[in-house]
Amino acid sequence: MTKRHDDARGFALLEVVVALVLVALMLALAVPSYLGFVADRTLQGAAHLIQGDLRLAQQTAIARAGSGPRVEFCLHAGGYEVYPVNYDDTVARTGATAGAVIKRAAMGHELRGGIALTITPTPPDACAAPFSGQAILFSGAGTPVAAGAQAPTQTITLTYRGRIYRVVIAPSTGRITVTR
Repeated sequence: MTKRHDDARGFALLEVVVALVLVALMLALAVPSYLGFVADRTLQGAAHLIQGDLRLAQQTAIARAGSGPRVEFCLHAGGYEVYPVNYDDTVARTGATAGAVIKRAAMGHELRGGIALTITPTPPDACAAPFSGQAILFSGAGTPVAAGAQAPTQTITLTYRGRIYRVVIAPSTGRITVTR
């Protein structure tokens, strides 16, 4: 008696094609959500890094209160630096020069390339030489100052792939919050 092969195992070509079409459809629906998730996490990480570095600038300004209470957070296209400002005359606060960099964050390294950073309103103070960019200044009390007076509410806006996060600095308290 010969054995019949009616119970052959395996997949028909049509079954494989249907399975591949279903997998492709699921991927087409999932990839945009995943990319949005990655963009959100990228911005969230960058916003919290900036928040932490702004707090570092505040704490450094408080620690230096007796020796020229000014620390700058200098934002530019390539990232930012945090550094103290040294004065020739600490009482009159004249002869300001940038001290040694405390923290530096560069685009493409600590901050992912492609993130756009802007400060609103545009700070009236420029960074101390040799740096160039927009400066957020902190006084010895840890509060932001602008052109010798209390700064308005300052917002650093981070934009990446159509997503936005904001780091907000309150003027009177110096409280720094991250919002979406």
